[in-house]
Amino acid sequence: MDDRNERYHSLENRMHPLVRGEYAIFTPPMLETINWIIEWIDSKASGGYVVGFSRFGKSRFARFCVSNLIAEHYRGAIPVFVHIFQGHKLFSEPMFLLELLKSSNHIYTQRNRANVLFDRLSRHYATMAGNAGGNQIVLIIDEAQGMSPQDYRLICNLENELDRLGFRLTVISVASHEMNYNHETMVNAGHIHLNGRYFVRHCRFRGITNINELATVLRAFDSQLIWPEDSKTSYTRFFFPYSFEENFRFENCAKTMWKCYERWGYKHAKFALEVPMEHIAKAIEFLCRNVSDSTVLSEGMIDKKIEEAIESTEYEAHMAAISVALGGKRRGLG
Repeated sequence: MDDRNERYHSLENRMHPLVRGEYAIFTPPMLETINWIIEWIDSKASGGYVVGFSRFGKSRFARFCVSNLIAEHYRGAIPVFVHIFQGHKLFSEPMFLLELLKSSNHIYTQRNRANVLFDRLSRHYATMAGNAGGNQIVLIIDEAQGMSPQDYRLICNLENELDRLGFRLTVISVASHEMNYNHETMVNAGHIHLNGRYFVRHCRFRGITNINELATVLRAFDSQLIWPEDSKTSYTRFFFPYSFEENFRFENCAKTMWKCYERWGYKHAKFALEVPMEHIAKAIEFLCRNVSDSTVLSEGMIDKKIEEAIESTEYEAHMAAISVALGGKRRGLG
């Protein structure tokens, strides 16, 4: 490594969210997706699913953004529970219920009989909704492509019990593109009622589609992402303080970055380029890690370093894999 950013590698800065990889950027695809989810909630839908390719930012959206955005929109009147589905070789009702209880931060998560856990979970959801002053609950399930009809049947039973208690549950499944075809599997297997409840409503979580959206993402590092939280120090300013004072901004790298994404992205006649968010974020992290403030101050953020940063994320290989999927599974991906 010929050029280290000492602020990134300094021990006292190891708690920085960018160093830890614990941050999220609100992007145009997120705005589109949350608008769909709000419509599903407002219409009292049993559920809907958000589908997209891996590394597009779905999981970060589900785990770090959705609950805050829903809370802001409804002013805290609707409790939101986020569950990361853990696949098991064999379906276990007690295990699934226990995992749902843990993800809802219930104080009692000891192993017990399925009926006891089911009653505990349904009443916990109902209590949280009642305390919020309403009768709606939202359950976000990430990694939902691994869920089986049995898992959804349990969710259906939970919804029915909450309905009996006077509360409405909306389940949002967030999954990789394989789930685009789960509804067909459900119908063919005779689970039409599950398909009707949880798969009819859907939206696609897309990537970044043009240089203006890329600039918007990069601008977040320059001005919107702040650390420490009570400071006015953006991520760009934190890692490149002197360069920042001389007007260095990641937003100004958008043109060079987009040319790289176009050059190394998938080529498919029927589909426009969509850049996965992970490959943008990881490229910026690479630059923060491997380019010093003094270098940027004296030379600027040179194109060669930006190209190296994008190459380090394995962007080209990932887009090649997506190209194969686009060629073989065209339905529902446009």
